[in-house]
Amino acid sequence: MPNYPIRKQRRIPVACCAVHNFIRMQSRNDTLFQQFEDNDVDVVDEESSGANQEGENMHLNDDNVMNDVRDHIAGSMWLDYVNNN
Repeated sequence: MPNYPIRKQRRIPVACCAVHNFIRMQSRNDTLFQQFEDNDVDVVDEESSGANQEGENMHLNDDNVMNDVRDHIAGSMWLDYVNNN
């Protein structure tokens, strides 16, 4: 994952809130918002629950994809190094 300077990181929650509010204003009948309002759904923090098997699998898939990307970049860099030295 890219590492962003703290000045950018602190803007992310504000940007998320702005997008959330924009969606609420522009699409009052948004199905996800409506679902949570109608069913009084509790939102579970996936990172602290530890019981979310699907979330863990998604993180593993993301890790595998990023490992493949890293390996591809490293391989390309190595070939470039070998060909130029």
